[in-house]
Amino acid sequence: MKRREFVRLLAGGAVGTSPLARVWALESKLPEIGFILGYSQETELPFLPGFRRGLTETGYTEEHNVAIEYRSANGNLDRLPTIADELVRRHVAVIISTGGVQATAAAIRATKTMPISLSAASIR
Repeated sequence: MKRREFVRLLAGGAVGTSPLARVWALESKLPEIGFILGYSQETELPFLPGFRRGLTETGYTEEHNVAIEYRSANGNLDRLPTIADELVRRHVAVIISTGGVQATAAAIRATKTMPISLSAASIR
């Protein structure tokens, strides 16, 4: 699966001609979306139900054909570079930063090849 196709899916864009689910079925591991959180999942992800609904509407359900990995600094922003590195080592398909500028900067420093999405929840 091409990461650009996955990012287009997240952005609501058109997906390529072949269904991603068919491509993913050939892989042994589910593609992962990595969330980097500066604080806690409860405070950073008020949009999560809508995000999951959007995935479902496009044919993706968590733990069925896509996995979501959450990594939270729980307010200890010095941990953000370590968290970003963990997500990069997991080879997530995309990193979604909801932890403010510091989390996004840590993700950018950790990888030059993985797509990074800054959520509106990141802007404080």
